[in-house]
Amino acid sequence: MKLIIISITAMLLFLGCGSNNATNEEPVIAKPLEETSEIIEEVEEIAEEVVEKKDYSSLIFSVQLGISKQRPNWVLFENGTYAIFKKSGSDTQMTANAKDLLRDVVDENKVQGKGTVKKAQFAKGWVVTFGNSGIYNYVDHKTLPEGINSKTIILERARLNVARDYNDLNVVKVHK
Repeated sequence: MKLIIISITAMLLFLGCGSNNATNEEPVIAKPLEETSEIIEEVEEIAEEVVEKKDYSSLIFSVQLGISKQRPNWVLFENGTYAIFKKSGSDTQMTANAKDLLRDVVDENKVQGKGTVKKAQFAKGWVVTFGNSGIYNYVDHKTLPEGINSKTIILERARLNVARDYNDLNVVKVHK
């Protein structure tokens, strides 16, 4: 990563110090060190943003496996929490409705309602429902300790996932 940043900085300095013998323009003066360090910081920020992009395709696929084709309208959040709707709407409308449902389930950072754990039918994980709230959470087997996991551990992981999604509200998929 540092090698890339150093290479980009060197190229910027090289381009900024080119020869002007062929034209009557004034010579280009190298930028002060402060400006160069600002450029380096900007490049590092851009590199971090690119590196931090997550691949949600596995999560989307696993959740989609568990949703009936008669219920094609759903919104999925970053930590596996999702809401299913009977009717379709615009992406903005469905996202807002899902966020409202999520806010109804979480009170003071605690997930309300009795949780029910069911083994996912086609994916390697569990689906946890919270009463009739319309909120579900897919718990991937990779997010739990190896070995046999009790429903209590799975339920607590789902509660943690829902609380995280409530705090971040990062939607990764609107399906209709």
